[in-house]
Amino acid sequence: MSNLGVLYCAQRKFAAAESMLREAWEGSLKSLGPEHSDTLSVGHNLAEVYRLEGNFSAADTLLVQILDARRRLSGATGLETAYVMSTLAALRIQQERHAEAEALARDSLKVFTDKGPTVFRRFRAEALLGAALAAQQKYAEAEPLLLSGCNGMKARAAHSLEIARLTESHRWLVQLYENWGKPERAAEWRNQPRN
Repeated sequence: MSNLGVLYCAQRKFAAAESMLREAWEGSLKSLGPEHSDTLSVGHNLAEVYRLEGNFSAADTLLVQILDARRRLSGATGLETAYVMSTLAALRIQQERHAEAEALARDSLKVFTDKGPTVFRRFRAEALLGAALAAQQKYAEAEPLLLSGCNGMKARAAHSLEIARLTESHRWLVQLYENWGKPERAAEWRNQPRN
């Protein structure tokens, strides 16, 4: 059910995704308990659907709960903890809480850089940090992070949800160049293929 919910989310069928993931979440809570790794993964996926739907309050409540549990289970520097921090950073960007987004993205990127191989999630964290910095008008610091993040994600995007996250990062890069007064660079990235 969770995998089907993620598929619906990737297809932007948010109502179906939310319904499927909510049912999977409730079932996981009952059968596995609130701190089982699978339960936390389902909750994370449900929170991501809430975020993409624009239900920031529900996403925030659930992500903070999931992050607290991941920290208890995996520690502050666990890979799954870093993954939740990335999703919460994306939410904080949408909520225009950019300093919080920056801190979460920075911590997430450090974990992925120190512990993980160079994978899609690491490049996503780089792009998130760049987006948070750009929103604070720190354009020179943001640009290399967004460029590296977008290029790294593009080379590694394997499924539709990753492509959706790459598309979101492309929008942040275009927005950086527009706000920075570099319309030619904005146009270049606006017209670049996402996959």
